[in-house]
Amino acid sequence: MDAKDRVSDIAGRAEQYTQDAAGRAARKAARAEEAVKAKAGKAASNLSDIARRARDVASDAAAYLLGGPREAARTATAVMHLLGFATAYGVSVWVTFVSSYVLAAALPRQQLGMVQSKLFPVYFRAVAYGIGLALAAHLLGRERSSLAARAQSFNLLAALALVLANMLLLEPKATKVMFERMKVEKEEGRGRDMADIVDPPVVTVAAGNTATTTTTVPTAVPAARNPADGAATGNNNMAAKSSAAPAPVDAQTSKNRVVRLNQRLKKLNGYSSLCNVLCLMALTEAARTATAVMHLLGFATAYGVSVWVTFVSSYVLAAALPRQQLGMVQSKLFPVYFRAVAYGIGLALAAHLLGRERSSLAARAQSFNLLAALALVLANMLLLEPKATKVMFERMKVEKEEGRGRDMADIVDPPVVTVAAGKGSSKQEQTQQQQVVQA
Repeated sequence: MDAKDRVSDIAGRAEQYTQDAAGRAARKAARAEEAVKAKAGKAASNLSDIARRARDVASDAAAYLLGGPREAARTATAVMHLLGFATAYGVSVWVTFVSSYVLAAALPRQQLGMVQSKLFPVYFRAVAYGIGLALAAHLLGRERSSLAARAQSFNLLAALALVLANMLLLEPKATKVMFERMKVEKEEGRGRDMADIVDPPVVTVAAGNTATTTTTVPTAVPAARNPADGAATGNNNMAAKSSAAPAPVDAQTSKNRVVRLNQRLKKLNGYSSLCNVLCLMALTEAARTATAVMHLLGFATAYGVSVWVTFVSSYVLAAALPRQQLGMVQSKLFPVYFRAVAYGIGLALAAHLLGRERSSLAARAQSFNLLAALALVLANMLLLEPKATKVMFERMKVEKEEGRGRDMADIVDPPVVTVAAGKGSSKQEQTQQQQVVQA
């Protein structure tokens, strides 16, 4: 019994030991499997983290590479919008409220019409280009879904439509009516403020034993005066009368026609002025979305006026007026121009100093730029322009004393020519004297 018990006890112990060993082996296997799974999960997590970091690096690299051109494009559209708006606004203010009145005071009425017929088409094109540039930059570079952006787009479109209506409809009709009125006035012998400019003066020379003084003939009369063949000599010699006379014109019909043309021209000019004012109102409304309205409008006025006078109107006036009369006009126009630019820059500088942060480097640089621009304009207005005008008038005086500068002589003083014709002067000599005087 003892041996059996001992054997069964040993067998039980062996079985227990085997079960314990199997359990330990199973636990070790489970721990090993868990460790393998943990390592595999960690490796997968590391790989996903590496992939995520790689994506972040690629995204940052793309943003770095593409962010520069995108930011540059955004800045370029903002600058285009500002310069287009400033050009259109400043040119409109200058032509509508300043230069038209200065030219009207400096030029005769019909010559003013001639100048404006060349100046206004260029003016409307310049304003249309400026508004179109501002509108294109606004549509390309800003958020268009907000209500303020849509309102600004509508204002710019309305201003562009008004300018185009002025340029394509009202201005050509007004110019046509103006030339028709000038033609009627010339047929009636009126409008002599333009006669000496359109047609050169005709000089009458009479042959006689004494010197005769000749005067200019009003060019409103289309027929020239020529000396009659076989003019009598003596103390009472008279200039020969014109062989041709102007065709008779019904005075009442011409007067009614002039009245109708005046009314039509006044109506067209009123519509054109209304379009100009509404265009300025639309541009001003577009400027209300800016944070510094005074700064923007002051800058726009100074910039637009400078661009117009420097690069456009000076060349148009030089092509439309004689040299000395151009100097007379510019002597009245440039002081007003410099004052307008100085007021605009001063307004922009005051608004900048009052309404912005002045401690940053960019704000200080902008203040310095505005101060430098104001100093240059004041130097031009107070020093250079008065001296240049003085020298110009001195040169005109010298040219007049020397008998040169005849492009202005017919406007300021009508020429008086004295020609001596001897008692025995032949017809050929008289003709030669007349040709010399007319030359």
